[in-house]
Amino acid sequence: MSRNRLCLALALASPLAFAGASDAVIVSGHVLDELGLPIQNVDLDFEDDDTGLIIFTPNDNTDATGFYSVDVPLGRYNVFFNSPDPFWLDLDYGRVDVDGAMTIDAVLYQAHLLIGHVQNEAGAPLATVDLNFFDSVTGDQFLANDDNTDVLGNFAVFIPGTTFDVFFTAPLGQPYAGGALYEFAAAGTTNVGTIVLADGLAVTGSARGPGNVALVDVDLDFEDATTNDLIYTPRDNTDALGNFNVLVPEGTYHVTVKSAAGSNLAWKSVYDVPVTGPTSIGTVALSPGVTVTGTVRNGAAQPLPGCDLDLFDRVVGHDLPTANDNTAANGTFSVFPANGATFDLFVKPQPGLPLAGAVIRDVHPTANLNVGVITLPAGHPISGVIRDSQGNPVAAADLDAFELGNGLPFPMVGDDSDALGNYAVRLPAGSWTLGVTPPAGSGLLPTTVTIDPLSGPVVLDITLPGSSTGVPEQLAVVRGFTVAPNPFRVGGGTSVSFDLAREVGSARVLVTDVQGRRVQTIAAGRLAAGRQTLTWDGRDALGRSAAAGVYFLRLDTGLGTESKRVVLLR
Repeated sequence: MSRNRLCLALALASPLAFAGASDAVIVSGHVLDELGLPIQNVDLDFEDDDTGLIIFTPNDNTDATGFYSVDVPLGRYNVFFNSPDPFWLDLDYGRVDVDGAMTIDAVLYQAHLLIGHVQNEAGAPLATVDLNFFDSVTGDQFLANDDNTDVLGNFAVFIPGTTFDVFFTAPLGQPYAGGALYEFAAAGTTNVGTIVLADGLAVTGSARGPGNVALVDVDLDFEDATTNDLIYTPRDNTDALGNFNVLVPEGTYHVTVKSAAGSNLAWKSVYDVPVTGPTSIGTVALSPGVTVTGTVRNGAAQPLPGCDLDLFDRVVGHDLPTANDNTAANGTFSVFPANGATFDLFVKPQPGLPLAGAVIRDVHPTANLNVGVITLPAGHPISGVIRDSQGNPVAAADLDAFELGNGLPFPMVGDDSDALGNYAVRLPAGSWTLGVTPPAGSGLLPTTVTIDPLSGPVVLDITLPGSSTGVPEQLAVVRGFTVAPNPFRVGGGTSVSFDLAREVGSARVLVTDVQGRRVQTIAAGRLAAGRQTLTWDGRDALGRSAAAGVYFLRLDTGLGTESKRVVLLR
């Protein structure tokens, strides 16, 4: 027996533990590798589910054909297949009720070695960091042996040959945020190098339901407000009093509090939370939700499974959080926003289909609502290359579509450029503005292009203005550049917020149109260190209401430029 488990000694075992006992039965099967070849000398362990002890089972190894046959007393067991050498991974088969003769076949997977090192930002090794492995496709967890770093911060873990998301968690009480390695494809022995766990800054608060009732063990998600990527956050559930204390790296986040499955409370997000030190977001109150259902089909009335649904709140300029936001095999969906919320319901087809998205505007459910059938139209392809002014391809540029007449956003699939700057999206026939936003920290500026009309395939290369000069200095000074609400209306106003690490002697905050022409100067001159929030009321420099459409709010510091696109509605 290769595992570190207690075995029932013969002298202490009950009669059930002896092979050949009157109520013992035969458990047999074959153990093969991934290619279907037999594995010899695999050792089987049967762990009593009640006591946690290994029962004594003579002759419990596979033969040259991979076959085994073991006498096992009736009972419930956890069954383990222990590899004869490190070339294969041990298998935890799981719980089995042995209530008669039975066959258990097993496959042992080839072991692939993942090695690396974990340290903090100061370069000190971190011991006892726990590694967890989740299949990138299915989300299933693989339970690995010896999956902690040693005293030197090194790790060496055997895993199957598939693609994993690997999560790194420092021991409880240590001041480090979690780390992650996404879509790691195991193949042979791989050294992933050094994983750095950032210094963790505490984000605290509480989750409450109606009547100020504490919400226990609800999960929190942290989404990077710049990249829109979820970050890995260990220990991100509320405690018995409904309080949370989550360590995250410095940054700006959208924080979502997610009610438990089956709850009648809708999820809720707190947007654009700047975290530069310990941060409290106070009490997040979840309110009752309503069910919004419907069916998505194509033009031939065929159901469309796997469509993605977004509930876009135009007031705050963000998607409302909800579970189960994809269509089922029969094209139906059921989402759960807060009662009384107002949103545009975006529907996007699966990638690769020749379809465009669709939208239902101003959905305002105050009771359970069925929106009926949503038909996705044919989508005209728009493709090209995004480059900077020197002709270099720009990766990870984000594209957004807006209806030309009113500036309202419209959903698209695959709206980011690839490593070579290529993009390919689809929109229905009509008139459109495409907004292109460069990746954060690139030093490039957003731009827009107009397609009027769109009636067939379009090839359109796009050049982003701006320069990377001063990017490191700009990144060191400006953090958390956000605009909200977005879209907004004249009279309501929108605010641009950002943090300055130090005073800036000569700064400007401008509003420009899509041609780069100045519409309004919001601030000019010296800006103090700390949080800055400035407002644009939707008017130009002469006090006139600006026309509905797309604009840019831009911060120039002399070290570089930050810019965000904003939509002004009528």
